[in-house]
Formats: sequence, structure tokens, C-alpha cells
Amino acid sequence: EVANRWSLDADGLTAMTTVTNLSDTAAPVAAGFHPYLTVGTPTIDDAVLTLPAGARILTDDQQIPNGSEPVEGTAYDFRTPRPIGDVQIDHAFADLRRDADGRARLRLAAPGGERTVTLWVDEAYPYLEVFTGDALPDVSRRRRGLGVEPMSAPPNALATGEGVVALLPGDQWQGRWGIETSSAEAG
Repeated sequence: EVANRWSLDADGLTAMTTVTNLSDTAAPVAAGFHPYLTVGTPTIDDAVLTLPAGARILTDDQQIPNGSEPVEGTAYDFRTPRPIGDVQIDHAFADLRRDADGRARLRLAAPGGERTVTLWVDEAYPYLEVFTGDALPDVSRRRRGLGVEPMSAPPNALATGEGVVALLPGDQWQGRWGIETSSAEAG
């Protein structure tokens, strides 16, 4: 049984997923969502990205994972905020740096910081898939928003078993993620 609870309050949007194994055998669990973020810029090129990830999962030409690499020294190192520019991203990221509350926070900000969108994930989501949209078939939709997917397991996990939770009969798995926004007030 899968239950999704969505709530919206002054802090933003929170999504909570609860998976309960109602069978009499272990069940594999891997969860993910795929929201798109924008800060009102015509494209995401000028938007400033902060991605607290230490590694990028590498894939072959069919998007099947075939290794990983540290982001340090690569075009995919957004641990320090910087504009996305022309970097094309369609990768899962791992080794997420978490704040004291256990959440990892990806931030997208308009140039000058007048608008910021933060996507946070709890510890149930150790991966973030990030997508700039360059591969979308409709050219007019490319780079208009940043796809950011909270994932409980890496891509292809149900085939490899990596990161998949084997949920025992009667047990539950739960994960939370959310989106917060802020705007600078006009003076």
C-alpha cells in the first residue's frame, strides 16, 4: 500500500510517502518524484544552483548507471553556488551533504537572489536526479525549469538491487521531501 500525503503551509509544500508491505513476503521499495523548479528567469542558464552533492552517477548512452565520480573539479560541482550556465545535466547525484536537521537542500536562485526555491529531502532520499531539459523533444521546453527528483535509490535500482529497501511483511518505509520559496521584499 502506498500513501502520499501532501501539505501546504507557511513553510511551503511537504510530500510524505508511506509504503506498507501488506503481503507475506518481502517487497522491494524504491521511490522517486520529479518536480520542476524555476525562479522566474526565461531559462535556467542564469539561475544560481547550489547542489550539496559530492558525487555524480555516470551512465551509458541508454542512461544505465555504470559508475560514479566525485564532482570536485568538474562542471557538475555546484556545492558552491554558481550560475548553471550552459552545463547540460541529466544525472543522479549522491553523497548529499545534510544540514543539522538531516535534510539535504538543493537551492535555485534568481540572479541577485530576489527569488529562491529550495527543494529539501530527508534521509530516506540519498539521491537527487537533476535534469536541465536539454533532451526534451519539444525545443521550446528545454532549459525552462530544472527537474529535481528526490530518489530513495539510484537509477536502475530495481534491476541492480542497489539502494532498494527490502520491506518485510507488515513493515513500513517513509520518506519526506518538500519545496520552500522565498522572495526579497521590495524596499
